Amino acid sequence: MRIKTFLLCTIVAYVAFFVLVADCHAKRSSILGSTCNMDAIETMAAGHLAAYIYNCSVASSYTSNNSYGVSTTKSNLHNAVSASGEANSVSFYIGHGGTQEWNSPNFPWPLEKHWVIQMNNGELACDIDDAYAYSGGRKNRFVFLWSCHQGEVIGGHHGSSGYAYGMPYCWQRDTTMSTDGYASPDGKCYCFIGFNGTGPALTYDGFGFDAGYWFAGYFYRRAMQSGYSVNSTLDYAARQTWGVGFSFANCVYRTGFMIGNDAGKMGVYGDGGLMIGSAGYELPPVPPPPIPGGCPTLSVWNGANYVNYGVIDIHDPSGNDVVRDVSVISEDVGLDRHRATFRLTEGWEGLSFSESVVDCVRLYAFDSHGRSHKCPLVSAEHSTLGNVLPILLRSDDRRAQMTLFETVDLTFVVPCKNVRSFTFEIEGCNEEKGIT
Repeated sequence: MRIKTFLLCTIVAYVAFFVLVADCHAKRSSILGSTCNMDAIETMAAGHLAAYIYNCSVASSYTSNNSYGVSTTKSNLHNAVSASGEANSVSFYIGHGGTQEWNSPNFPWPLEKHWVIQMNNGELACDIDDAYAYSGGRKNRFVFLWSCHQGEVIGGHHGSSGYAYGMPYCWQRDTTMSTDGYASPDGKCYCFIGFNGTGPALTYDGFGFDAGYWFAGYFYRRAMQSGYSVNSTLDYAARQTWGVGFSFANCVYRTGFMIGNDAGKMGVYGDGGLMIGSAGYELPPVPPPPIPGGCPTLSVWNGANYVNYGVIDIHDPSGNDVVRDVSVISEDVGLDRHRATFRLTEGWEGLSFSESVVDCVRLYAFDSHGRSHKCPLVSAEHSTLGNVLPILLRSDDRRAQMTLFETVDLTFVVPCKNVRSFTFEIEGCNEEKGIT
């Protein structure tokens, strides 16, 4: 089992988007990220996420630049804040961040607090000099800082010095935005999301396997599609990360959490009703896995092709079975005579070895009233072993082995109408991570 670290008060990811209904207006996606003082696993995950956001941005017709790594400089940050003069910008940053206190010019007045993020060379970029100084055009309609402390205050101007402070204000130039844009959107078409207190690393497992990585990735997948608000996208990301029954309202990021002795929660400022995407339905389906490794991937037949739902992490070095749930939206399931088809594929391109064993699979449909209906498994066809239905019907000591690129096609009968969503459940194990 790989050892993961979490970065208290360090992981920063900021996103700024806005999309007008008319796509004739120019819009820019600037993706930045610092690898300074980040461990290898977090660096890899952040790089994969940056690449995924780039792909989603392109699908949503943004002029996109991925500067993750050495190209994350103050100069490129300034370009992102100003959006290079383009009115509707999308920006992403991941790296270390925190706060500093400065003497005001009217010393001995009290120290004044400012918020900072780190560039790839270790330089600190601050709210006033590197955001406020370049945000006069108010180009960034949506800003998301996945970072300790960056969402603690809206900000404004310090009374003693008059200096601007606070990332929300320094990016968006509004001191009167709603303090809870999720519950009470202010309708101003500007939105800021950040953590109050500590922020978890993308690969911190305290809230589930790589929960931050999947939450952020699923957020971008839905956010870049046309017709979805920031708030509905937050709900979607929570549901995809933690399962049916979750929304942003009751997920750990909004209700609050502890990492060690440090508390944190995610806040939404301004207008959570803002829609920031313009892409059609066909987007990169899910984020890629955060690190190389084995385990099955899940695909769902929508009636025309398979929709990739990504890796199901059933890794356990002890060899014991683990159970994982995957939330599936009803629009991705193409029913044929009340039958739904799912596919498990072991590993993915780029691996030279991957092996998992599957004990059983289940599918549950949730109707418009929220009632759960078990969908009977009626067929399970292994690409090498043939019929494995008797093995996968129940949880016992019998397992179906899957090696690299082998598939199992699963057919379930859906016993109800007006299905709102599905939950796919797998019980099995991948004892060794795949080899690249």
